[in-house]
This record gives sequence, C-alpha cells and structure tokens, in this order.
Amino acid sequence: MKEILVILSGYKRDYFKEQIAAIKSQQDIIVKEIVVWQNENHVNLDYLREHGVKIINSDINFKFHGRFTIPLLFDDVEYTAIFDDDTIPGNKWLQNAIRCVDEHGCIAGQNGRNYDLNTKVFTGAGDSGRMPRDTKFDFVGHCWVFRTEVIRSLWMQKQVTYVTGEDMQFCLAAKHHLNVDSYCVRQTCNEDAGQTRGSYASDEHASYKTPGGSSSLRSDIYQQCYNNLRNAQ
Repeated sequence: MKEILVILSGYKRDYFKEQIAAIKSQQDIIVKEIVVWQNENHVNLDYLREHGVKIINSDINFKFHGRFTIPLLFDDVEYTAIFDDDTIPGNKWLQNAIRCVDEHGCIAGQNGRNYDLNTKVFTGAGDSGRMPRDTKFDFVGHCWVFRTEVIRSLWMQKQVTYVTGEDMQFCLAAKHHLNVDSYCVRQTCNEDAGQTRGSYASDEHASYKTPGGSSSLRSDIYQQCYNNLRNAQ
C-alpha cells in the first residue's frame, strides 16, 4: 500500500478529534505520520500526543505558509496531504485523491478555483464535497494531495505575501516550474469526498471573513504571482 504524510493546521479551531478519526479510518492507505503545525497557542493540543500525533508549535504566526515547509523534511514519503483546519474527509478520500494524483500527475484538491485575468473574477467548484469528475483548475484548496517532491516548487521563488494565497502560489509555482497541473478530485459520495462537514468552513474563524481573505486581495495576489512567474522565464 502507498504511504502518505498527513499535515494538519492548528490555530483557533479544534476539530482535531474528528479529523484524526477520519484520517485513521482511511482505507487502503498507510498514514506514515500525522503532524500538526500550530500557529501560536490558542488551543491546548497536548491530548493529541496520546493519538500518536506529532505537534510543531510556533510562537510566531506563520499563517497559512508554515505548514507547507514540513514536507521538505519528509522527502522519503512519496505522498503528502495538507488539510485545512475545517476539513473532515470521508474514509476513502486519500485513496481517491492519490488516484487523481497518479492519473493526472497533478496536485489534487478538495475544491478548485479558476481566475479570469481579464474580468478579475474567481469561479470554482467542489466546496460542497461533490464533483462529478476530476476537473482541472488554476488552483485547488481545502486539502492538497501531491507527490511530496512537488512542494519544492513553492519555495523556488519569493512569495508575493505570507498573509494569504498559499493555495494559488503553490499551484501556480508547481505549474510554472514542474508543469504540474491542479485538479479538483471527483467526489460522488461522503466516502470519497474531501469534505463531509461543510458548515465548519463558515464558522467564526473562517478566513474569508477576515481582511486577509477578501476577494480583492486574493485577486491582487494571483495577478502578481502570475506576472512574477511569467517574467521569471
């Protein structure tokens, strides 16, 4: 069976019991390690160690990017999955996502977004945990599953910002440096879906409700990242 490194994100939410139960129930996959990247110390996560979970606690809030450094140190594990802190997968999600990675040579995500450089509008799909077929997008999010070696592409250039936009900066970099596309995975039922608790994404800690999650800021980040990579050719 294939092995995968699982990285969870810690800040002010605490859905970890559900996340870990869901991850440990994954079928036909060996979860090599579960690591939590915790920004600051808003939630006591010591109890997770009883479940064999490793915790990296940072007094500095590295926001969304810090967790993306962990795969650099686990390059002996073929696959990595990075979960947002509001994402509870079905028990066949990782198997399904790895299938997508292998079939398309891509970064597989729970949802997908396209950005129109002319109209400056984002469109997307997958947030409901349903997607009729594997579908290519400009970038993906909520959960990223990929061959671990692909993470190097993110760090091959200076980031536009560390406030937000890790999703688009990772996917655009992977496409530019490695010609790796991004696909939202086919999700037809709760078992193979990447998200089974959609309401968690709209709680009081939702990033889109903060200034850093505004559509206009994310639009600016996408355009600047796109232009920087194009000009670097």
